[in-house]
Amino acid sequence: MQCGSERVFPWRVVNKDDNTPAHVALLNGNVSLAVYLVEKDGSLARVLNHSKETLLHLAIQYHVFETYGPGSDIWPIMELLLQTDSSVTCWEDADGATPLHRATSLKPAYCIPVIRAMLASCPKAAEVHDKGSGQTILHHLTNHQVASYKESLELLSIPQVYALRNIKNHQGDTPLHLTARNHDRNMVDVLLRYSAKIGIKNQSGVSAWTLVRQLEEMRFIERPIEDRRKLTKTKREAAKEGNVAFLNEKLVSLGTHFLVSRTPKGGNILHILMQYREHLIDEAENFIRQAIQKVGEEAGVDARAGVYYPPWKLKNLKGDTPLHIAVRAGNFDAAMKLLEIDDEVTGYVNNRIQTPLHILASCDGNLYSLQ
Repeated sequence: MQCGSERVFPWRVVNKDDNTPAHVALLNGNVSLAVYLVEKDGSLARVLNHSKETLLHLAIQYHVFETYGPGSDIWPIMELLLQTDSSVTCWEDADGATPLHRATSLKPAYCIPVIRAMLASCPKAAEVHDKGSGQTILHHLTNHQVASYKESLELLSIPQVYALRNIKNHQGDTPLHLTARNHDRNMVDVLLRYSAKIGIKNQSGVSAWTLVRQLEEMRFIERPIEDRRKLTKTKREAAKEGNVAFLNEKLVSLGTHFLVSRTPKGGNILHILMQYREHLIDEAENFIRQAIQKVGEEAGVDARAGVYYPPWKLKNLKGDTPLHIAVRAGNFDAAMKLLEIDDEVTGYVNNRIQTPLHILASCDGNLYSLQ
């Protein structure tokens, strides 16, 4: 066709939706035609339709990967588009999403290879945040649960993805916030393994660790009753009597499993020790220190044990942590030991929505005992 002295190429003509024939080909799954047209004219890779979608956007959006699978004729169109102009990986559509963002909606078998290919071609694409939500690709990945621990590891081993593990979205949520909220335990374990920061708080003042803690508590509750470790009557009585020698023996032989074993009322060994003021002598405090050390040692053996639920954070059936019990019993020396371990416990609430400070405030004459 001719228009004056300028030739109009038919493969560049756009319809009422600003789609070129190559766009239409991908919308209808005609991958081979799209490849042919892009090979003929590489400038098509940069053409945007009315929704600001490139051909790479459409290749992902319409899940042609799920139709053809890796190794078939879908890979040539993706590789061709990336070779022609890899910068389109960073381009945002009308919703603020890049082709890389859209790739996270694919099934894990396709998602990981596609993301690897895109980031290898254009590493800067990982730095683009979704304008609508402020989310990075890793945030988006947490919204689509990765199938296995191994695949989660593979994703975080990509340097550009690893670098995003502590970035906040518009709500102040990090990927760890989202993945814990979505109960994706595989990704939680992997993020912790890769040293995601647990103390970052979102705009609601909720830390990532608070959500991880809730997930771990749920994990414990969901376990079949017969699988939960029980704190036997003999061990409970030993704690009540202040038999620290016996407790130390069990700690050595049973390790941290002894510390998270539960009484019929849901408490653990620390809950019992905190209740009896007269028994919290130096030996009992030494037991607490040894227990803390044991937790650290066992967590260091297994890289995944970073998600291990510390015994001083466990709640009984009333929602009380050992710190709640210690403050209620007036065991302020023991309470201070717990605060030295982890002061985040001061924000934990029981079933009556009471923090340990609420309980302290109700104790006459003891308001300044924890200073």
